[in-house]
Order: sequence, then C-alpha cells, then structure tokens
Amino acid sequence: MEHTGLYTRLLVHYLVSREVKVWLEGSLQIKRSKGLIRGKSDKIDAQRIARYAHLHQNHAQIMEISLLTLEKLKDLQANRRRLMKALQTLRTSSEELKQFDASTAKVVDKVNREAIRGLEKSLDKVDEQILLFISEDETLKQKYDLMLSIKGVGKVLATMLLVYTHGFNR
Repeated sequence: MEHTGLYTRLLVHYLVSREVKVWLEGSLQIKRSKGLIRGKSDKIDAQRIARYAHLHQNHAQIMEISLLTLEKLKDLQANRRRLMKALQTLRTSSEELKQFDASTAKVVDKVNREAIRGLEKSLDKVDEQILLFISEDETLKQKYDLMLSIKGVGKVLATMLLVYTHGFNR
C-alpha cells in the first residue's frame, strides 16, 4: 500500500490485527522509482503501486504490531510536546510580566494556576499511557528497559529514541 499517513491508519490496523501481511511504502519512493512520468489518476496510480510492489517485493518490510504501537507512541509524544509548550507559555507569561508589573503578574498567576494544574495532570496521564503502550509490547519494553539502564537516559528520551528509530529498526 502507499503510505498516506492518517488515511491508511484504520485499514492497516484492521489488516494487521487479522494477521494480514501489510507493506507500506512512501509515495515519494514509489514516484522516484519510475523517473519522470506524466499523467495522474487513481487508476494509473494503482497500476504504478502494483508494478512497484511486484518489482520490489524482495525489499518489502512487513508491518508488525510493534510498528502500530510506535505509531500510537508518536501521537502521544506529539500531544506531550503540545502540553509542554502550553505549560511553558503560561508559566513564561507571568514570569515576564513580573519584571514590569508585579501586581498584575500575581493576578495572572492566580488566574492561570488552575489551568497549569490541569495541564500537569494531562501530562501525567499522557506519560502513563505511553508507559502502558510500551509495557504491552514485549519487544519495545525490553529495548526501553535497556535504554533506561544507560546513565542519563530517562523515560522521555527513551520513548523518543524508540519512536524515531522505529524500535531501532531504522
């Protein structure tokens, strides 16, 4: 299949859960394999994908459950980054304001306190979910635990390394 991000996700999850062998390939890889081409339609694209799959089947990388877990971890990691950015924005705004208007900064701190607590709780829940997904996949759990045994590698970095290296397969 041609990898189209979120659009293929449900179909891939369905097929992999039913033990169907799925090979996802990036559209750019398929396009570059043909050189300069003209004409584009769904029918022509389907033929090109089928031709590419036939010619390159010996290089196929079959999707595994671990890759689906990594996909979920990537989504949670992106959500974690957004929460961290929101927390930083709220905290920084009152800190900067303290330099110029301490009384207003106190009001802003008071107003934002509940929002900050809520964001911190959400961040904790995201971290819990990340650990849950990792612990459900034995292969990823083993790699995660090995990384945590390295001095200076924490939970966030270990998760990031798993996601960006596709479980050290790329």
